[in-house]
Amino acid sequence: MTELLRPIYHPQPYDDEAPVGYLIRVCEANHFNNIRWLYPESGEGFSLHPRNIIKDLWNSPWTGFRRVRKWIAPYCALKNIDLNYTDLRFCPECLAEEPYYKVGWQLRAAAACVKHHCWLVDRCPDCGNE
Repeated sequence: MTELLRPIYHPQPYDDEAPVGYLIRVCEANHFNNIRWLYPESGEGFSLHPRNIIKDLWNSPWTGFRRVRKWIAPYCALKNIDLNYTDLRFCPECLAEEPYYKVGWQLRAAAACVKHHCWLVDRCPDCGNE
């Protein structure tokens, strides 16, 4: 397992925050260009798979992910076929209200936001980029 490098700014995770979404939030807070900046050169290779990311987050006490373990563990226990870990999906309205990616949006079966009754998207509504 890899212990992530501790950046200057490291916000606490939300209870239902997607592991990769948390890494993105940490990188944005520290003005890092890439998630890989959080991984030590001598560590294991970077992987976008939720089980690998969550192990790294649990192994890095500064993240606070041990506190939300009971909410995130069931998600990480799902089979690969049930997870969407190639595209980061989100509800634009939820993201505008609370700036974090919810773990439920990363389930392959999730297609819409139950709160706002809109489709989840994986591209910027303004520029069309991922």
